[in-house]
Amino acid sequence: NSEEENDESTEQQSQEETDSDEILSLGETGRVESTLGEYEVIVKNFEILEEMEGEAPLRDHFILVDFEVNNTGNESIEGKEIYNAGLINLNDDLAAENTSFYESIGLLDETLESGDRTSAQFLFDVNESDSYDLVLNLGLSGVATEVTWRFSVDEASN
Repeated sequence: NSEEENDESTEQQSQEETDSDEILSLGETGRVESTLGEYEVIVKNFEILEEMEGEAPLRDHFILVDFEVNNTGNESIEGKEIYNAGLINLNDDLAAENTSFYESIGLLDETLESGDRTSAQFLFDVNESDSYDLVLNLGLSGVATEVTWRFSVDEASN
């Protein structure tokens, strides 16, 4: 019996160690601890677009990502501070989000008080790929939890 308990605690410990490196899927919650505060992000779905507001992408496609943010901490968070994400394709091409260039995008420009939940969008101009990794807080591992979602083009909502 004590051997089973040891296996369970070892399993639990290794699960905790791998949480930060875990790759999430659409609909799963990523938890962030940062100098801004604590919050959760759920990547809901995405669309592959050939144009945005009448403009063609500079690369192959636009990818519009719908997400939800929940302020789980005690401090208010400026929504625009959450916009630090990158989309990486199978060839390791990085596309930075360029959400603020288009008026029709659902921007997260409000202040989120403790307990507030809201929806917003990221927009990326990307090279074609079969799958993408959306990395929130890319390159900020010293000040914020880096969270990754992986999705394939087959999961696009359009």
